[in-house]
Amino acid sequence: MERLGDLLREARLSKGLSLEQVEQETNIRLEYIQAMENEDWDFFPEFVYLKSFLRTYYRYLGLENSEYLHLLIESIKPQPIPPKIPQKIDLTVAPSRIAKIVFVFLAIIVLFSTSYIYQRFFISTPEIPEEELTPKPIVENEIVEPPEEEQEITDFSLVLSCIDDRCWVEVIDAEDNYLYRAIMTKGEEISFTNLNWVFLKLGNAGQMNVFINDKPLDKLGRIGEVITKTYGIEDNQIVEL
Repeated sequence: MERLGDLLREARLSKGLSLEQVEQETNIRLEYIQAMENEDWDFFPEFVYLKSFLRTYYRYLGLENSEYLHLLIESIKPQPIPPKIPQKIDLTVAPSRIAKIVFVFLAIIVLFSTSYIYQRFFISTPEIPEEELTPKPIVENEIVEPPEEEQEITDFSLVLSCIDDRCWVEVIDAEDNYLYRAIMTKGEEISFTNLNWVFLKLGNAGQMNVFINDKPLDKLGRIGEVITKTYGIEDNQIVEL
């Protein structure tokens, strides 16, 4: 049987067509045309692509009515892989495995029973000294230290740290003054201290880590999201207003 690649090449040459001309008129890349004529079928990712290119090519060459060509194409079709026949499982060892399982189960029961009996009847409970059972007398005029007063919060610090991408940042204080207004880039960090109120605007919130008094806040928004936040001191706590 004549090779399919030779048949295609001879048909092209008989019409005086170059590979470049075929590529331009069929929209099939030149390397695929060469692969078909060289019968390099592994060059194609799937047989369905190969079959489509072959049909386009042999119709272009005027060979669409060739039954012989159809037979050649079918001859290169990959054969299906026969299904694996499951092997028979030998069950002759099943009884011994069941016996092992029963033996392990009984051994566990004996182990726990022995441990319980030993702890229940052979290990004595340590006696608690009498002085520890006797309640301590209340001493009159005993000086009790007052609890420490909660420290008053008068200001706080703010730290902004850019993670990977750029982020537009605006920071405004209680006097409506811009403390910062610029684009931060990857790895850049800025800090502000002695704040009692602050307005924060982030143009790419998911790319910014925010710390207040060195404590990290949860992510204020998603990547690409614009958010505004206001923080201040209320009831001796730093809160979002």
